[in-house]
Amino acid sequence: EQIVRDIFGIVKEDGNRQFLTAYIEIPKKNGKSELAAAIALYLLYADNEASAEVYGAACDRNQASIVFDVAKQMVLMSRPLEKRSK
Repeated sequence: EQIVRDIFGIVKEDGNRQFLTAYIEIPKKNGKSELAAAIALYLLYADNEASAEVYGAACDRNQASIVFDVAKQMVLMSRPLEKRSK
């Protein structure tokens, strides 16, 4: 929660966020995929950017599918997000 607050909560006078890039270290089995999926969905649906695009990178397709699958499940569990998705 504090990570998200620090990254997204500080807004400059011009309305832009103070931070455009963040480096986060989280130990194994502590919700990295869930955090990445939630941030990606926020940026995609709630950041007030028209035609927003979110990209992820991984070493292989299996690894890349982890966050994608978590985000997909989050969308399927949220009626409003599901309505806005293809």
